[in-house]
Amino acid sequence: VCLVFSDGVMPEAVSELTAAGVGELEIPAEADSLGQARLRYGLEGAATQALVLVRPDGYVMGRWHGLDPAPLLAALHQKGLTP
Repeated sequence: VCLVFSDGVMPEAVSELTAAGVGELEIPAEADSLGQARLRYGLEGAATQALVLVRPDGYVMGRWHGLDPAPLLAALHQKGLTP
């Protein structure tokens, strides 16, 4: 699943993750006002926008700053994990 740490506005481009079979869970800034979830996943600051890919066993597979899904999808493709 991909945790989408946003500022409350989910970019349309993130829907590419769903199309590639990656589940999304949006965590807007107001849901993490103290930044605790962001810190838990290795992100700095309550306003950080990022994508965090979490494996089924709970380990973080990767982190990408910003909300562009292209690098995340490229990493999955490189590992042979996309259809």
